[in-house]
Amino acid sequence: MKESFNSFRKGLIVSCQAEGNSPFNNPGDMAKFAVCAQMGGASAIRAEGLQKIRAILNAVSLPLIGLIKSSFPDGSVLITGKEKDITDLVEAGCQVVALDGTFRLREHMDGPSFIRHIKSNHQVNLLADVSTLEEGLACLDAGADAVATTLSGYTPG
Repeated sequence: MKESFNSFRKGLIVSCQAEGNSPFNNPGDMAKFAVCAQMGGASAIRAEGLQKIRAILNAVSLPLIGLIKSSFPDGSVLITGKEKDITDLVEAGCQVVALDGTFRLREHMDGPSFIRHIKSNHQVNLLADVSTLEEGLACLDAGADAVATTLSGYTPG
């Protein structure tokens, strides 16, 4: 599992994402951004949405960290909060799945519990997006393969 991470360790991971009414929020433009990132020396791509991920995977040879964005009931961002999303991302070809590792509840589990559940039922590389040091340590203890501070400043706490 760690081989996926070693392929882009110490390299630049480029996030190719557009949301809402952005004129770039479509699979074709996200794939073009990923091609540009690869040409510029990126070691991996981080992308959101199954259609955009599929287009990117068809356009570049870089490892892909995939995610599905949704929202918690309070409107704050939730990164890959459903087990079905993880299955869909792996089936699409993502080498790594980013998920919400915060202590907020989704599918009746906090982030570390969700990681334990996913790791016991799926063979997948997980990148836990966290907002605090405590969450990061708990996610690593739960089995996350890596941790990113991606949600720092984006959670109610």
